[in-house]
Amino acid sequence: MKSTQILGAFLLVLFVSHSAVSGAYLGKNKNGVKMYSINLDLPAEQRFVEVAADFKEPANIVINQYLSYVPWVLQLVLQEIAGYFWWVQPVYYQELSGMGPALGIDTKMLLLTQYIYEFSAFCTSVIGYDVDGKIIHSRNLDFAFAGPMRDVTY
Repeated sequence: MKSTQILGAFLLVLFVSHSAVSGAYLGKNKNGVKMYSINLDLPAEQRFVEVAADFKEPANIVINQYLSYVPWVLQLVLQEIAGYFWWVQPVYYQELSGMGPALGIDTKMLLLTQYIYEFSAFCTSVIGYDVDGKIIHSRNLDFAFAGPMRDVTY
C-alpha cells in the first residue's frame, strides 16, 4: 500500500511539473519530426512561446517569403484590419500574440501570414478505412515553399 502511495505521489509530481511547461520538447518521432507537448490549460499567450522560439529562424524564412507576395501598401491595410481579428477569434489571436514576440514579428503581421497561407495552399485530405475498420487519414500538403515549410512542421 505504501509503495502505491509513493508511486502515486511521484506520478502526480511528474504530471504537475510537466503540465506547467508550455511547448515542452519531446524529442523526435521515428520519422525525425519534432514533437512537443502543448498545455492547453495555460493562458493562450503562453501555449506556443517555446515552440515559436525553437522555430524562429525557419519560420521567419517562410513568413518573409509569404509576405513577398503582398504589396507593401496592401500589407499596411491588411495589418490594420488584422488588429480587429481578436473580436472574431480571441483565443487564436491571443496565441499568436504570444508567438509574435518569440518569432520577432508583429502579431498582426503573423496573423496576416496565416491567411496568406490559407489563400495559397490547396491541401486535400483523403479519409478511408482498411479491411479491419481502422481509419486512415492522408493529408496532401500542396503549399508553396515546400522546403522551408518542412522545417517548420512538427
